[in-house]
Amino acid sequence: DNVINGTTELYGIHIDGGHDFKVSRNDIDNTTNYGIFLNDVTGAANLVDGNAVDRTGSDGIHAENVKALTVDGNFVGLSGTINGDGIFGKGISGAVIKKNMISNTLSPVDTRGSGIQVQSSYGVRIGGADIADANTITNTAWDGIRLKETNGSLVQNNDITSVKRTGIYVGYSSDDRIFDNVINGTTELYGIHIDGG
Repeated sequence: DNVINGTTELYGIHIDGGHDFKVSRNDIDNTTNYGIFLNDVTGAANLVDGNAVDRTGSDGIHAENVKALTVDGNFVGLSGTINGDGIFGKGISGAVIKKNMISNTLSPVDTRGSGIQVQSSYGVRIGGADIADANTITNTAWDGIRLKETNGSLVQNNDITSVKRTGIYVGYSSDDRIFDNVINGTTELYGIHIDGG
């Protein structure tokens, strides 16, 4: 329940190491870099939920090498531009990303500016079988949902609107499942693009 406005050098919230964190109901606005950054976190349950993140210099929520991660019900970019991905994860195998509202990911940097981007992970669930778990993604400068070098992940029941490139991009991955998503308005490329694998 913190209000963080105007971090001039780095992140709104930075967690480096440790285990079993809960980052909940924070209001983060106007950061030079990431809104929320988690790195090398272990444990049985790490939760990022109910945060509002706006006007960031890089990704709204950024997680690397985090175990047992759930990113649930966050509001990212609804009141200001995210200069990166809305939610970015690398090395977050087994993570659940659900019920997030993400908008205005307008990074000018190639391969960034997606609503949700996951790299080098397996068994990640984005959305889910219950339509109530859908992520809602609008107005992205890159892809709505982007998977790269993933395995056995699920992308289901997400609502993606007004993306510049591709609604759902899957690159150099295997055994990912993509179904029951709604994609409206891809400006340059495809609704769904499977690239290699």
